[in-house]
Amino acid sequence: MNFYKMNGLGNDYIFFNALDNASLTEYIIPYIPHLSDRNFGIGGDGVITIEPSSLADCRMRMFNIDSSEGMMCGNGIRELAKLVWEKDWIKKNPLLVETGNGVLSISMDIKDDKMLMATVDMGSMNYKPIDLPFNSPDGAKEKGIYTFTRFHKEQNFLFYTGMIGSKHTTCFIEQDVKTFEFCSLGQSIEKDKVLFPEGVNVEFVNIISPKKVLMRVWERGSGHTLACGTGATFVVGLGMDLGYLDKDAEVEVILERGSLFISKKDNMMIMKGPADLVYEGKIDFNQFNY
Repeated sequence: MNFYKMNGLGNDYIFFNALDNASLTEYIIPYIPHLSDRNFGIGGDGVITIEPSSLADCRMRMFNIDSSEGMMCGNGIRELAKLVWEKDWIKKNPLLVETGNGVLSISMDIKDDKMLMATVDMGSMNYKPIDLPFNSPDGAKEKGIYTFTRFHKEQNFLFYTGMIGSKHTTCFIEQDVKTFEFCSLGQSIEKDKVLFPEGVNVEFVNIISPKKVLMRVWERGSGHTLACGTGATFVVGLGMDLGYLDKDAEVEVILERGSLFISKKDNMMIMKGPADLVYEGKIDFNQFNY
């Protein structure tokens, strides 16, 4: 079966074209942990399939390494736009994509029939606990946004929780995020079924200026990943709503292998960034029957 390895700032996914056969996705799902294995499979942060849609130009289904399905993936949707354009599967710009978070529009910067950058209308911020779901332990709020604290290594960390595309909880930290050991704290929050019955993505952020932040992420179902598009969007929207970031500016989110650029227009969040096709090939699913 043909596959396509895509990369968005280091957040890499294995793509399959299911435009002519949506049932292909259900066949693939049990194999996702094997496909994502970086030693014995193709390797990636998960799998994305491209299906037909009655609502948009196509439908994106995104799965984490553990086969759990995500609502949306900010890096993945840019990767999808590049793939369908450059493979001549869907020649539309802007491209409308059906996701678990509704139909999103992606505008592409094209040169010599190659996509250089993609701009995605990500929708609006949502802080309603019932939609996550999120069980606030004490009902604490700051500017209408629910918070909770988590004690870790002799310090309390304050987290803000909400949704845009996916479920997120974010901590603005004073320690250098590039050296802060966030994985154990991120994992403990992701797996806390009392707070988050369906899990959550966890971001750790340094605010450099009102127009620039540093971010690291622990992703639900995949662990430490190099980038998260919905996470970067949530961090900037949250920072703007708390008054930490310039709501009239394009904010740079510096990730481990590059930057995303996030802005707000008419209460809607806009994400801009690159994507790349790493390689393509064929995979024999019979090899995983062990």
